[in-house]
Amino acid sequence: MPTKNLFRKPFDEGTKTKLTLFEKYLLEWLPVFLSPNKIIWPEINIFDFFAGEGFDCIGTKGSPILILDNIKKYESLIRSKNLKVNVYFNEFTKTAYDTLVENLIPFEKEDYIKIHHYNEDFQLVFKRLYPQIKASNTANLIFLDQNGIKQINEDVFLKLITANTTDFLFFISSSLFTRFSEHEAFTKHVSINKNDLLNKNYYNIHRTIFNYYKSLIPFSKSYYLAPFSIKKNSNIYGLIFGTHHTLGIEKFLNQSWKLDKIRGEANFDIDNDNHTIGQVDLFSNKVLGPKKTEAFESDLRALIINKTLKSNYQVYEYGLTNGFLPKHTNVILKNLKTEKIIKNDYVSLNGDIHKIKDIDKQTLITI
Repeated sequence: MPTKNLFRKPFDEGTKTKLTLFEKYLLEWLPVFLSPNKIIWPEINIFDFFAGEGFDCIGTKGSPILILDNIKKYESLIRSKNLKVNVYFNEFTKTAYDTLVENLIPFEKEDYIKIHHYNEDFQLVFKRLYPQIKASNTANLIFLDQNGIKQINEDVFLKLITANTTDFLFFISSSLFTRFSEHEAFTKHVSINKNDLLNKNYYNIHRTIFNYYKSLIPFSKSYYLAPFSIKKNSNIYGLIFGTHHTLGIEKFLNQSWKLDKIRGEANFDIDNDNHTIGQVDLFSNKVLGPKKTEAFESDLRALIINKTLKSNYQVYEYGLTNGFLPKHTNVILKNLKTEKIIKNDYVSLNGDIHKIKDIDKQTLITI
């Protein structure tokens, strides 16, 4: 039974969207590392660095309880394979931490999982635990549900993308960037150019913040990021997901598209398209597509025609980095085949393409 704080409010719809996306990805992530016949990573770690109390005031589960409940589904598998599963919770606010510890008591007795909890500043506990994240024998999932904008600075972000076999999901108050872009308390944490925020569609602010973090990735490094924008009243928040592997980004995008069937990117009409799936233009009788989809199709067609993208894997990767799943890209490839821009012997993108490492050996999209 959760400990209730009568001064807290129930989770709003934006918070529920955030938690839903996190949980859905967690459910995709866990079996990848717990189910293989051959144990590759004997130690599985999940970090929730801004854990909160565990429940809202009416008993809705927060991220700590969602994590533990979903790990419990794999109890027999964890025991049979003798896997080491650690969960790390940190909550800086003392009253919230005390409530969290009380809410964790029912899980503390379990011996197939080790729970660690801290009441510390994020920067300090992250620095102390980072060697465990960076260890070569671990697989890690990191959830960073910060309240403001200052914690995921350039140094933390670069450490996250450097850690092997580590996926992360962080929440950020994107609309604060427009309000405090010139304030010293803001600029000392985030080096985004204020000009990048000017004359931008307010609804697109999280895309701008996403592009800032994307620009921090070294040019020589292959790494995948994806955004999801969340509107709460008049404020724009967002999630940014990161992974080293195409399978990770594909799984995250799969869940994003389930929440946003038009663009896979937001819980609101981020592009102000004002139309529903399958809506037909009254004048041309053409099925309307979202601006994002139309731009992607135009760009992808051009890159294939001018032979910038020469292989199925390159097309697959280009789709993922632009927020599209193989099923979306296959529609465009099918159209190119019908138009005889690519030949009949092209191979559709399928669920196993992420397993192939050597791009040079991929089936070419012959033009």
